[in-house]
Amino acid sequence: MKNSFKLILLMLALILALSLFASCAPEVPDEGTEAPTSADGITTDAPETEAPESGDFTLVSGGAGACKLVRPSELVTEDMPVKVAIEIRKFINNLTGISVDLGDDWVKDGVSFDRDSTEILIGDTDYPETAEVMESITYGQYAVRAVGKKIVVFSFTDNGYTRAMTELQSLIHKNAVKNDDGSYTVTIPADELNIIGTAEKMTATLPIFKSGKFSSITDMGDGCYGVIIKETTEDAYTAYLEVLKKAGYNAYAENETSGSKFAT
Repeated sequence: MKNSFKLILLMLALILALSLFASCAPEVPDEGTEAPTSADGITTDAPETEAPESGDFTLVSGGAGACKLVRPSELVTEDMPVKVAIEIRKFINNLTGISVDLGDDWVKDGVSFDRDSTEILIGDTDYPETAEVMESITYGQYAVRAVGKKIVVFSFTDNGYTRAMTELQSLIHKNAVKNDDGSYTVTIPADELNIIGTAEKMTATLPIFKSGKFSSITDMGDGCYGVIIKETTEDAYTAYLEVLKKAGYNAYAENETSGSKFAT
């Protein structure tokens, strides 16, 4: 089926250091196997990575919050990772009566991130744990994964974030225990935090462009999605064409006009 995909790649002037990828194709049919589902019925893929080595994750204990929600500092309230962070905080509060801390990934120059505290990282944060998870999924997937002492919630798309949020909320609800004094303890086993699911089948087949900074994915209509990559180079663009060929895509046409490169 990959050979039937039409892939259009556009590199703008290199001084802008921006490239745009648009992928158009009919929906990929199911392989004929039934994917496992979560407790809330959302279809997920079988884990594609080894189970995390982290210990269990306590989010609420002894009538107090035991974790912190962290989102990228440059985002605003309307951005999806911020919305997800707020919703997860509300969910924990409504369930347990506890309001856990919510902050961002900004730190002073020369100061390192706290690697030992329990934190839920939502979105493309500057934490290395987020980078590790981003490299483990494709554009059409989402993840809720334990890395070190962190729970990483990430997707390249808004739809993926919604599904990832629901997965985590389901785990929080499942592992919430009411104590004799009426308080709650929420401890999620690490082996339950290795979720990788597919939110959009077509972009899930597109190889990740690694030599640049991911910006966004846009629904362009007519079954097409645009993937925006910033801070890249001409060499990276050329190398990505080879990655696509190795993944099973066929080169249909290539062109160069006024410093911009195009490939179908």
